Amino acid sequence: MKAEQVDKALHQKFITEDARLVFWHDPNGEFADYVAGGLAGAIEDVQVLDVAEVVGGLSTKLRLEREDRTGKYLMQRSTSR
Repeated sequence: MKAEQVDKALHQKFITEDARLVFWHDPNGEFADYVAGGLAGAIEDVQVLDVAEVVGGLSTKLRLEREDRTGKYLMQRSTSR
C-alpha cells in the first residue's frame, strides 16, 4: 500500500464517513514513521495514538470518553518497529 492510498483511506473514514476513532494495524510497520509524522490536509487535526506506546489503557479510555469527546483519533499499532 502506498502513502497516497493511506491518505485516501483515512480521508474516507474520517471525513466522508465522519468516524471519530479509526483502528489501524500495520503488521509490518511500513507506515509507522509516515503516520507518526502527522497527517495532512483535511485530516491534519486527527491525533495519532500508537497503542504500543500508550501506558495503561485507563488513561486513554478516560481521555477519549471524558476529556475529549469530539476529537478524532487514529489508533495505530505497528508490530515491527
